[in-house]
Amino acid sequence: MSDDLDCAADHRSTPMPTVAFPVVTARLVRAAFVYLCVTASTPFVGLLDERGRERLVRGHSVRLLRALGVTVRVHGDVAPGGALLVSNHLTFLDTVVLYALWPVRSVAKQEVSRWPLFGALGKAMGTIFLERERFGALAEAVAAVSTAVRAGNAVSVFPQGGIHCCLRHGGFRTLCGLAGTAVTRVLAEAATTTRRS
Repeated sequence: MSDDLDCAADHRSTPMPTVAFPVVTARLVRAAFVYLCVTASTPFVGLLDERGRERLVRGHSVRLLRALGVTVRVHGDVAPGGALLVSNHLTFLDTVVLYALWPVRSVAKQEVSRWPLFGALGKAMGTIFLERERFGALAEAVAAVSTAVRAGNAVSVFPQGGIHCCLRHGGFRTLCGLAGTAVTRVLAEAATTTRRS
């Protein structure tokens, strides 16, 4: 059975949320506005110092999550400075949630650098982009992660290598174990709320 079918079986008993069409439309309009703000600010990112970039990206990330109606709850205490944050990968918003919470760099596939919105946010935060098909790219990424963590940066990785709805899916790759530093585990969980039509 494929991962997708397994995930579907896991969530059969979970009611799907119902969101009214006007609410969906309003969220998409607000998200589009955030996208325009990110696009407009991108040319000026290079003029900001590190703290200025962190504040800018954090602000954009918080606004995007609010625009989409996402509420973030944190359980536990995470001090990510100079740490490797290892997390499962549920949605394309996982990195945005981390950006909204902490000044964190990410490891992402090279294609993300060309994505609207997410590519701009990632570049501003110093994302380490990995060319997965190029020989030697993994070793270079590991070296970049090690350097960043030892310099006091928090770096997040999703070692499942893709988005998976269940923790048991997607074998954890070796990148997180090669950086030679302390590891902080982050568990992402999604909860849905239902509304009656």
